[in-house]
Amino acid sequence: MRIFFLAVLLVTSFPFATPALAQQVRVALVIGNGAYEKVAELPNPTRDAADIGRALERLDFKVTRSRTRLRKR
Repeated sequence: MRIFFLAVLLVTSFPFATPALAQQVRVALVIGNGAYEKVAELPNPTRDAADIGRALERLDFKVTRSRTRLRKR
């Protein structure tokens, strides 16, 4: 009997939670890093990160992009 009342409570309270879920902001940080200390420079991470960023924007994510800035030592 308790399980029945718990189920009824959950089912009846779910519609009130839906608007809060719908208003969530979806954010993503996309980093294109192709410069590593002990590995040769990778050619595609910046383009790959741009592609992923566009795909996430189509899914309504707010995307912040960052890419590696190469500095010679």
